Amino acid sequence: MAVLWALLGSCGGPGNQPPPGGDRPSSFQLIDEAVARGELDQETGLVYKVYSVFADKRLPGKYLGDDRRRDGTWLVARVTQTFGQLSPQAQATLKPFLLTPPEPGSWFELQESTGQSLKAQTTEWGTVGTKNGKVKIWYQKRYPADGARAQKIADAIDNTIWPLLTEAIPVGLGLKEPLPDCGATCSEGGGDERLDIYLVDVNRSVTHFYCCQGSWAYILLERTATFADVAHELMHAIQAAYPFASLEEYRWLLEATAAWAEQYVYPKSNQDPDYPATDEEHGVAPKFLLIPESPLETVNDDHEYGAYLLFFYLQYGLSRPEIVRSVWENATKADSLEVVDAAIPGGFRERWPEFTLYNWNQEPVTHYRRWDGLGKGANIVTGFQIGLAGEDLLPADVHHLSAYYYTARITSESVRTFIVENPLAAGGEPTARLWGIVKIGGQWRPPEDWTALERKKFCRDKPEEHVEELVLIISNSKWQDRHHRLGAGEVKLVAKESGCGCGEVASITRWTGNASFSYSVLADDGKLRINEAQRSAGVSGTLKVFSSGPGGIAFLGSPTGTGTIEKSAHVYENGKLELMYQLLGSGSPIPFESVERGSRLLLNLDTVNCRFNVHVEVYVVATLTDRDGKTAQVEATAGIFQSAWHPIPESLVLSGGGPYPAHSDHYIVQQPELSDWFLQDDFLILQILGEDNLGAASVSWGFAPVQ
Repeated sequence: MAVLWALLGSCGGPGNQPPPGGDRPSSFQLIDEAVARGELDQETGLVYKVYSVFADKRLPGKYLGDDRRRDGTWLVARVTQTFGQLSPQAQATLKPFLLTPPEPGSWFELQESTGQSLKAQTTEWGTVGTKNGKVKIWYQKRYPADGARAQKIADAIDNTIWPLLTEAIPVGLGLKEPLPDCGATCSEGGGDERLDIYLVDVNRSVTHFYCCQGSWAYILLERTATFADVAHELMHAIQAAYPFASLEEYRWLLEATAAWAEQYVYPKSNQDPDYPATDEEHGVAPKFLLIPESPLETVNDDHEYGAYLLFFYLQYGLSRPEIVRSVWENATKADSLEVVDAAIPGGFRERWPEFTLYNWNQEPVTHYRRWDGLGKGANIVTGFQIGLAGEDLLPADVHHLSAYYYTARITSESVRTFIVENPLAAGGEPTARLWGIVKIGGQWRPPEDWTALERKKFCRDKPEEHVEELVLIISNSKWQDRHHRLGAGEVKLVAKESGCGCGEVASITRWTGNASFSYSVLADDGKLRINEAQRSAGVSGTLKVFSSGPGGIAFLGSPTGTGTIEKSAHVYENGKLELMYQLLGSGSPIPFESVERGSRLLLNLDTVNCRFNVHVEVYVVATLTDRDGKTAQVEATAGIFQSAWHPIPESLVLSGGGPYPAHSDHYIVQQPELSDWFLQDDFLILQILGEDNLGAASVSWGFAPVQ
């Protein structure tokens, strides 16, 4: 043991308060950090946390943090549940904290002692009962105002808190009532079965219950607690009435739904004449919104309180406050996330993306502000100021049930093209969502779902695309695997000084491309029979600038792959077919050597009219066999095709194809505009079939810039 505790040590009173300031970590957090450093062992940390809850002076000052808007319910429940596993010294130290204030030997009695003897000062208690006969509030008569305060709390319970939480819909939420306690049959029962609430000086209010099979409870309420705090603790007493699977697993839900109960009961004013306030529950919203990259069920003495926002969203966005009741009615399941998923219409898969969008809570997404005046919004991972051409990579490895938020502001008109490249579009992460929000012309546009877009491009030369600011929200609705992170890669922001479309094309120096075709035709006039059984190819290559000028750029490459030709010609003699020749060849394309010779991939860019076309020629070595059986190796045309003009797309990914009609070169050169064609260069086939009956080739092609 790092520290030995004594039952008779000096116990703290109301003077043991945290230092001022709201940015200091809580006592729990300071103690957890000390345990992580090895400064304290686990058991000492547990004892010190109890000291912090009960304002005990034995807590070293360096571990006293800011405990406002926090609760001690989970901690005391854990001490109760694991008490038998603690050392004898720890049990002796902690036992008084598990007793009600009036019980002999309780923490309260020790707090009231002089610290020099066991004899405690006598505290005279008064009580006020609620009219519904369910609750009894204990106050110390030595504080003259506390009797009146107890009555006001009783009235708030009778008139507002109890009906809204426990009465059936539509009056209330229909939650279970807190279970009757042990009454006069045990020392902690308070003399009857009503729920006991004690007004005492503690750093955190506590609802004491016995986890987790459905338990009665009693409440230690800070003397300065507001009506909203009362609603929070009464919600804990209600939660205790439900059986639930595990204290650890449902820890986050204990605080999330108790904080939400504050909002549900007192959506605006807390109606408290002594401690008036509005939107008290929203004070814990930043505990969630400041670390949106943490999964929903995270517990760190902050996040679990702010997780009330999920139920706030479900209440107002879906008009379904009863989801909270459904969660606790099904809390015997081992996985709390499974329970919540089942209670939400559409589950996390459908609702988590919208929830993370609403958490932005800035223009133009201001639902929380409109619903209930919540002004805080999600914290960003990184914000970018973009004034020069370049690229920025945004990590997208979002944890399950969490989100990343990024912002970018373009500060220079030299950036003419702005692109968001999205790796999530590949579809390998079905629980991923990418929201984009842009500001154009001083006005925020509505959010857009960019999840399925590989690239979102803005041509800033166009007024309607002159993006000034950008918000990106990446979320992950996965809940089944708590180790899951999105693994699609990084989102890329690309800023260019060149304009969109043709202007951007001018900066590209290489393309990669592929092409394929398949063609066959049979010509037979009773005198000749010519069968092109197969002319096909599947090729690819890299294209470099071949020529350029004011009107455009030509890119040329020598393809690799396979080309095939199978062709034969026969003549009818005495009613029989006699071979004239046969041409068979299949293999690698003959490489490009000159303008007049060799296979080629040609991409023509018309930068004046912002259009392109494709020209492909594939030649192979083939074996020519004549009618006498003699053979020779020759160069043969597997196929030649060309496309019509196509507009250059903003994505700069060029693709096309389809049935390309076969035509003679004489026909092709007479056309006023480029068209889709496949070259038929056999004069005899043309003579037999005619220009309009040469069939069509099945063609496909695609080109993309090399970055």
